[in-house]
Amino acid sequence: METVYQKILRESQGKEFKKIEDSRKWFRETALKVTTGQVTPSQIIKEKPSVSTLNRKSVWKLMLYNYSPKTKQKLPYYDTYPIVFPYKIEKDGFYGYNLHYLPPAIRAILMDNIYGLNSSSEWFKACTKKYLFAYIRSSIAIIPQSEWDLALFLPLQRFQKKADATVWADSINKIKGKR
Repeated sequence: METVYQKILRESQGKEFKKIEDSRKWFRETALKVTTGQVTPSQIIKEKPSVSTLNRKSVWKLMLYNYSPKTKQKLPYYDTYPIVFPYKIEKDGFYGYNLHYLPPAIRAILMDNIYGLNSSSEWFKACTKKYLFAYIRSSIAIIPQSEWDLALFLPLQRFQKKADATVWADSINKIKGKR
């Protein structure tokens, strides 16, 4: 059976792009089209190398795992399969940027500019979360940098209590300073 990666690679044969931006746009659109309903977070977690603990070397590695928040009853919504860039590791957990909280178009802008931004950027405001180790319910899959674009545009988010569009609208309002 052809994997998602193989299918995208096959579809890219013969494509020529004048600018890198055109190539990225095609890749992201194709990843969304090719993967809709075909891949689950659990499959990705099982396929990728995983870690059981995080340390300073884990900072800015893209990770995917199953999570059940300690305060889920109080939260208006939450993502049970966050895809996170950890930026601060603590004894009981870590702070990270869960990019599922951003709509795909904003994720694309953020990823295109990620090396030029810092953690105080308004872009990060809507997706900064703390995750407690005790509430991680699966292995922590490490997504290789060569697969970040694909992983970030796969429909892996599993928001509870609210629809994706509602979460993304709230995030855009946070970025604009309306919340």
